[in-house]
Amino acid sequence: MSGLYPTMSPGLPGMLAADTGAEMIGVADGRTLAEWIESDGLFNGGTRKFTRWQAALAKSRTWAGRAYVAIVGNSVPAGVGSNGGDGQTDARKNAWPTVLADALTKCYNGYARANSVWGDSFVGMNLPTFDPRVTLGSGWVISNTFCLGGHALKNETTNSGTGIALSFEPDEPTDTCDIYYITYPGYSYFVTEVNADGVNLGTFNSHGNEGIAKATITAPLGQNRWDISKSTPGTLMIVGIDAYRAETCRTSVWNMGASGSTASHWATGNAPYNFRNALPAVAPDLTIIALTINDWAGLAGSDPVNYKRDMSTIIAAAKISGDVLLMVDIPSNAGTASLADQARFRGYCYELAVENDVPLQDLTYRWRSQLYLPMLGRYHDGVHPSKVGNADIAYAVAKEIGNP
Repeated sequence: MSGLYPTMSPGLPGMLAADTGAEMIGVADGRTLAEWIESDGLFNGGTRKFTRWQAALAKSRTWAGRAYVAIVGNSVPAGVGSNGGDGQTDARKNAWPTVLADALTKCYNGYARANSVWGDSFVGMNLPTFDPRVTLGSGWVISNTFCLGGHALKNETTNSGTGIALSFEPDEPTDTCDIYYITYPGYSYFVTEVNADGVNLGTFNSHGNEGIAKATITAPLGQNRWDISKSTPGTLMIVGIDAYRAETCRTSVWNMGASGSTASHWATGNAPYNFRNALPAVAPDLTIIALTINDWAGLAGSDPVNYKRDMSTIIAAAKISGDVLLMVDIPSNAGTASLADQARFRGYCYELAVENDVPLQDLTYRWRSQLYLPMLGRYHDGVHPSKVGNADIAYAVAKEIGNP
């Protein structure tokens, strides 16, 4: 399949042959790489690749429905480094999915917000530090069940009393909250309220066939903290919480980034609550898949067969409910992964884009290499983008999906 995919230039690390004026390399849709870069930066793109996402956006803009975009990825979309400091404190605040919601609102009339939490982002009980919008009350722990955005949040012990709630408090007023939870035989009931005011806004039963369910609760608009507590013995497992102001927010951006995750984490398991079946159950209209860094760093011992198999599984799951945008992450430093390994995995992504007929956005084309113009301040460290870098990624993505 030579001639379809980019090759690394012998010049500046991270640059492609097209960057140095070498012979143009053809791409799958008939354009040269130079023509592709100059036009939209999207490989194997075209309006037909975003048909379902287009329809969802149109419905959201005419108040005929809501649109949902899920970001599946590693510590980069999760937000590590985006808020400076130790890289792990209040990391969601400036993560590129958060900024993407702002960009869709400001530039594309998208009415989007990123007021949600999905799993533990692979940070475990450090979640309330990583995302201070979350409070883990007494009895709440991190499960071993990988679902959406990491492991589900679990309570097996506490049924009543003070300080027992799993709470989520967005940084802006909201009036509606969607709670996604695992259903399983023998699981418990749970109740919801806001700001521990003692008013039960709804009681829901998580007992049932294995799967994922959604509960929607409403309250008067305000700086609401949404509280979830068990009300009967048994196990309760919460997968995601998405809060918004129904009148103004018409698009939800779901940050499912999980630090340290590889493609194998997302593809493993075939239970109804594992990612490959859970994602179609929550049904995003568009799924952005950015899973290269930890695989090219060798954290999963990835080889082409396993990586491409796992990525194809993830893409297939996302296609059930909506469209897909595949991404190559920003370049890593050579200490994390050799330039050859990074180029190799980028090549796999180009192959996956063609084989699965999905568009690909390659951020290496935008950033060139980890060493390219360091004075730009785009990196927090050798792997993760800074606040500036996250903003750059967000607006680059918004350009592709804001008005496809």
